[in-house]
Amino acid sequence: MVNIFHIVLISNQKTFANEVVPIIEEDNNKISIISSEKVLYNLLDKEKVDLILMELDFKPKDGITLTGEIKNNKKIKSPHIMLYSNKLDDYIQIIAYNSGVDDYISSNINPKLLRARISSIKKRLTDRYSSTDLIPRESNFYVDKEQYVIHTSKGKISLPKKEFELLNLMYKNNKKVFTRKEITMLIWNLNEPTKSRRIDTHIRNIRKILGKDVIKTVKGKGYSINNEIL
Repeated sequence: MVNIFHIVLISNQKTFANEVVPIIEEDNNKISIISSEKVLYNLLDKEKVDLILMELDFKPKDGITLTGEIKNNKKIKSPHIMLYSNKLDDYIQIIAYNSGVDDYISSNINPKLLRARISSIKKRLTDRYSSTDLIPRESNFYVDKEQYVIHTSKGKISLPKKEFELLNLMYKNNKKVFTRKEITMLIWNLNEPTKSRRIDTHIRNIRKILGKDVIKTVKGKGYSINNEIL
């Protein structure tokens, strides 16, 4: 199945949309043009959105404020957000990036350059989806690398960083059994397993938080995620 790349253009003005939409539509992207905050949230709640292309001076809430709200909303799978404006001074851009904006471009950008930029983002996000979405989102157990949380039937659960990375490694490669050496190399970037029981301690903590059956011990080989819980 081919993933549709969904772009949402948020603007109070029609000029920018009229210039760029015909160009970025050439790559078979799905484009939704909206001019209402309410419609935006309804869309984010119901559909998968990959990229939001938003006017900085959007009203009644500006693009920076809306970005902050979207990025801090735990119920939303945060998309890539690109603001556009003719205000290009450093101070505004710093505030924008601090709010969670992923990209900031000139509203006078050449539409063909914007198309190339979006194509680059599309490839990067598609590669990320292919590596992290091996398990269907409808599963009762889903490791969300974007928000660093685990979605379970009991709600969202957080883990310490290394334990999250360890679980996510097994989740992404759910058919593989990882040896202690592989885990040490991939999580701690060391060539040889440490003499401490570091790995055992982290796995014990993961099991304590998520349940003893979440990670299987394969005797004589290593560890793997338990596919029965997915």
